[in-house]
Amino acid sequence: MEEVKYEGKSLNIVEENKKRLKEIFPQIVTDGKIDFEELKQLLGKDIEDKTEKYGFNWYGKSEAEKYAYEESTGTLRPCKEESKNWDETENLYIEGDNLEVLKILQNSYRNKIKMIYIDPPYNTGKDFIYKDNFKDNLKNYQEITNQVDEEGKSLSTNTEGTGRFHTNWLNMMYPRLILARKLLTDDGVIFISIDDNEVSNLKKICDEIFGEENLVTILTIKTGGPGGFKTKANKPVKVKEFILLYSKNIIHYNYIPAYVKKMGMWDTHFNSFYDHENNKFYPLIDILKEKDIIDNNTKLGDLSLTHKKFKEFYLTNTNNIFDTKYYKESPEKTKSINNKNKVIIYQREDGRKLYFLNGRLMNFLETSYKPVDSIGTKTIATPLSDIWEDIPYNNIQNESDIPTFKSGQKPLNLIKRMLIMTNTKNTIILDFFSGSSTTAHAVIDLNNDDDENRKFIMVQLPEQIDPKSEVYKAGYKNITDIGKERIRRAGDKILSESDNKDLDIGFKVFKLDSSNLIKWNDNPDEIHKTIESYGKDNIVYGRNDYDLIFGFLLDEGLNLNSKIEKRVLGSGKTVYSVENGILFFCFDDEIMNDISNELIELKNEFDTKPIIVFKDNSLTDSDKANLKENLSSNGFAKFVTI
Repeated sequence: MEEVKYEGKSLNIVEENKKRLKEIFPQIVTDGKIDFEELKQLLGKDIEDKTEKYGFNWYGKSEAEKYAYEESTGTLRPCKEESKNWDETENLYIEGDNLEVLKILQNSYRNKIKMIYIDPPYNTGKDFIYKDNFKDNLKNYQEITNQVDEEGKSLSTNTEGTGRFHTNWLNMMYPRLILARKLLTDDGVIFISIDDNEVSNLKKICDEIFGEENLVTILTIKTGGPGGFKTKANKPVKVKEFILLYSKNIIHYNYIPAYVKKMGMWDTHFNSFYDHENNKFYPLIDILKEKDIIDNNTKLGDLSLTHKKFKEFYLTNTNNIFDTKYYKESPEKTKSINNKNKVIIYQREDGRKLYFLNGRLMNFLETSYKPVDSIGTKTIATPLSDIWEDIPYNNIQNESDIPTFKSGQKPLNLIKRMLIMTNTKNTIILDFFSGSSTTAHAVIDLNNDDDENRKFIMVQLPEQIDPKSEVYKAGYKNITDIGKERIRRAGDKILSESDNKDLDIGFKVFKLDSSNLIKWNDNPDEIHKTIESYGKDNIVYGRNDYDLIFGFLLDEGLNLNSKIEKRVLGSGKTVYSVENGILFFCFDDEIMNDISNELIELKNEFDTKPIIVFKDNSLTDSDKANLKENLSSNGFAKFVTI
């Protein structure tokens, strides 16, 4: 049986890339290293070796790219108390720097995300908190969450002098998009919202990362009318943004022909009736012909339609067709009703409509025909174009149900449309700049609409909210407070109005933190503490069993929704079984060989070949050797110590 010492690191992407190269071109490996001269020979003429070549470069690009491939020593710690429906939900909410989180997710979610939507911070020179420290980004993240650096200076915003540098923004986006692409399924897509400050640069780096041939389109989104944005007097008013849509592989791209539902008043609103029994609309003229009120040669243009509201009209009979003597009208109105081939539609204050033709009242209420609501709207389905100007932006604040929050949101229907047009049914949707959680809200809402089972992963930096703002005074200290609360409120509201009581409106909360394992400290002033810690236990103080389990699951390639069952053995030792016996964890102290029979019995119950994980310091050398031998001979696949 293989024995492994757990190191607590994310997927080594560089080693994975080398492994794939070796699988395709085994002859390029010499003494364990890649022979690039041999690789060039195999690739023939398709090699660019010119000194000057087409490309997009900026200061810091190579370092940003290199950092995307470096391992993370961070982990995601479960936070059940801030979650909703922990035991039932398959949705995830992750607090943390998304660069580190994207690295940590690589093992478990690579090639498993169908759609990514992000609305990254625009390069406006303000509120640009994503300042990556390529030497130790976890430390950088911890400083950010405390909102000050080592000298006590604020990290929440850039000054106007530095925030507008394109390099800062590009260095922030580049490694994140590299990692995001690896998470997408072969038919997966990414939508990226952006304004005109960085749209050209964003397209260039996306062309490089995703491939120019995989650009599906650049959507233009109308965000408001004149006056909706502050602008200088000598410039046109800004009423648009953009969304770049890339597929991972255009060959597998699966577009669902979506349609825009344009809402507007009926042009011929009073010409139609609704048949409730057959769920169809019928033109009024067809009904008139059916009842022999007009002949079959009469056209709609031959009828003059008028709509009037009045108070004094009342009925004295309820038969199907009335003569003029059964209603009371002023002489002027009676005259207009008696005009030949003229249909008059009166609407009473109670909303009921009355139809007259040639002086006769026509009442279809005793048949299956029902008049269309007088204040109704017309839906016109037209194919989607790359200009979306029909999604209102004027009600965004009310959609979140957090009235004091007024910044950085997108319309619910904008996200829902993207979910529909990319066939996301029963898939995972990721948003790693999730903000107020519009994407999560849209996923739940659309699942309720079409009874599907999309799952979301929201990732958001817990950026502090301005203490002077109304939303801060309302109790929301950072943006993640708002995001989580919005999902709670939206889910409750949707479920209360839904017939689907199995709708998943919950989410598991995880928070980025440093490794569960104590990191060796070479500082001479601290080395004695490190040695002392390793002598007792190499697990960070305060970490519990579930911290260790979820950290291991991510490194082993299992997802954060894996089923975990807790068992207490006859010996009193606690064992956690994951996914019906694929993994066993036992973090108790003083583990001895006599536990082996109980573990073998548990393993046989599940009929698996499990991996077994212990704390290294819980076993003596002799007990470890004996236990390993017993478990190996009884079908255990791997023996791991932490």
